Amino acid sequence: MTHRLFWIFWIAGSLLIAHLSAEIVVPVALHNMLGEADSVVVASTAWSNAPDGSGLIQLTITESLKGPLRAGERVTLPWPRERLLPPMRAWPGDSSHGMFFLKRTNGWQPLTFLRGGQPDLQWLFYFIPREPLPAEYRFGSALPLADRIFLLLSWADSRAPLLPSLLQGMLLRNRLNLDFTPGKRSALVTQRLSQLTESTAAHHQMSGIRTLIQQGDAGAIRKLGTEYQRFRSDARGWQEITRAVLVELPQAPGVTAALGSLAAANLSDAPLRAAAAGALARIHDREALPHLARLLDDHDPEIRAYAVGGLAMFANNVPIGQHHPAPGDWPFRTSATMDRSTMSPGAIARDPAKYIGFWKDWWRDNQAAAMAPGR
Repeated sequence: MTHRLFWIFWIAGSLLIAHLSAEIVVPVALHNMLGEADSVVVASTAWSNAPDGSGLIQLTITESLKGPLRAGERVTLPWPRERLLPPMRAWPGDSSHGMFFLKRTNGWQPLTFLRGGQPDLQWLFYFIPREPLPAEYRFGSALPLADRIFLLLSWADSRAPLLPSLLQGMLLRNRLNLDFTPGKRSALVTQRLSQLTESTAAHHQMSGIRTLIQQGDAGAIRKLGTEYQRFRSDARGWQEITRAVLVELPQAPGVTAALGSLAAANLSDAPLRAAAAGALARIHDREALPHLARLLDDHDPEIRAYAVGGLAMFANNVPIGQHHPAPGDWPFRTSATMDRSTMSPGAIARDPAKYIGFWKDWWRDNQAAAMAPGR
C-alpha cells in the first residue's frame, strides 16, 4: 500500500513536469563548448574562397578568453560558408566581429557539434560590438571563464541586442553552468542579473527572474507574481519559468512565504499558481504547512491536490526529494495518514471527505505539535 500510494503521488507530479517541459528545445550547451574548445577568442573576420570552392575565414584576434591565441594574432581556418551565412545574417550589427570557439586539430578548426548528422555551426558565432570594452569588463582571468563569457555576451547584448533567444536561452537553461553559490558569483554577474529583472524588454526580464529563481531568490518569486502577464506571450520561456518554480527552486530564506503568497494569489495564470503549490508540496517543511492547509479550500482541484499531497508527505515523514516515508517512528504517521496520501485531483473529487475533510481535521488537531520548533 505504501509503495503504491507514493508512486501515484510521484507520477502525478511527474506528469505536470513533463507537460511543462514539452517542446523545449535545448541547443548545444555553452559550457560544453567552453570545455571542448582549445581556444575561445573575440576576433574580426575576413572571408575568401579556397581553391575547391569552400570557404576560408581569417580571424584577427582582438580578445583571448581561453587558450594560447593572443590579441593581434591571425589564424586562417576552413569554414563551410553555406552553413554559416544564414545564422550570421540573423545577427544584427557588424557580423564580421564576434566570439569564436576553436579546436586545434591539424591546425585551427571551428569547433563543431553534430546535430542530425550535420555540423551545428549556428551556436559557434556570437556577434560582439567592434568597440573597446568598458573598464569594468576588462577582468582578465580574475573571474571564471563562464562568468567572463556571460558578462561579455550580456554587454554585447546591451550595446546591440542579440537575438532574444541567445541571452534568454543562455540564462533560462544556464547553458554556461554559472556557479550561483552565494559568495562565488562575481559582483558583476550579480549586478547584471539584477539589471535584467528591471529590464523593459520582457525576454530579458524573464531571463533575469528565471535565473534568480534558480538560486532561491524570494524577491524574484514576488516579482514573478506581479509581472507574469508580460511573459505569457513567450510560451516556451514561460514553461521554463513555471517548471523552475515547480522543480528547481531551492529552499532559501523567504522562499516558502513567497511561494505561499503566489499560490494563493488571485492570478489569471493557473499553471503558475499550481507550480507554486507544487513547490510548497515538494518542500513540505514546517514553514510550508500553514500555506498548504489554506490551499485545501482553493477553487482549483490541482492546487487542492498539491495541498493534500504536501500535508501527507509531512505527516508521513517523506524526506524532501524522495518518494517514500523515512524508516523509524514519526509521531504524525498513522495508517489513516498513509491511506489518505494522494496527489490525484480525480481521487479527491470522488471522495472529498476522505481527503479534504480528513486533512482539514488533521491540521486542526495537529497544528500546534506540527509547528513546534524542531519539526
